[in-house]
Amino acid sequence: MKALFATAGGLALLASGALANPVTEASDTVTLNAVVQDYIAITNTSDSTLTVADVTAGSGVNGNNNDTNENKEDKALFTVIANVEYDIVLDWETWDDAGYTNPTSGYSQANYYNDGAKCSIGGGIKLDPDPEGGAHDNDALPGGGTGTMTYDQGVPTFGHEYGIGTEASPNITTCDGDIAAPGTYSLEVAITVSKADT
Repeated sequence: MKALFATAGGLALLASGALANPVTEASDTVTLNAVVQDYIAITNTSDSTLTVADVTAGSGVNGNNNDTNENKEDKALFTVIANVEYDIVLDWETWDDAGYTNPTSGYSQANYYNDGAKCSIGGGIKLDPDPEGGAHDNDALPGGGTGTMTYDQGVPTFGHEYGIGTEASPNITTCDGDIAAPGTYSLEVAITVSKADT
């Protein structure tokens, strides 16, 4: 096809065949990005109850604990889901926090409190990294009497279960007559799971 165009000097004849060729295909690429954020969650929490069998002066955590018990149902449980390495921090109230005179030098007793009798017994806690048992039947990590415990060996997991064992010392008490009154003594343990510093 030819076309005539007016110019300053007259008419110009142009071939317009190149302009008429259609473009029927083009190609390129795009990238779909899915960003996975850091994720940490605590699920499946459950409380525990330990039946204290001995409140005499000779009793203590050795006879009143479930920290190394193979039955995970006897322990408080929680599950961590995390796609990053993580630390676990446990916090609980001690006798020092509650304003009681601490009877043990260098070891602040956990404040297991009886709301009915308005008095406390002492003790501690332990974190069990494998409450299912097996090779870790007695591999409970001591919480001591500091009121804070850090466990920093957590690796990415779709669901790792931990147990918290009770260590009750009913022979250490603020109750009348220096003997633990009947009733339930409770200790709240705050669980914080956070991304580990690497």
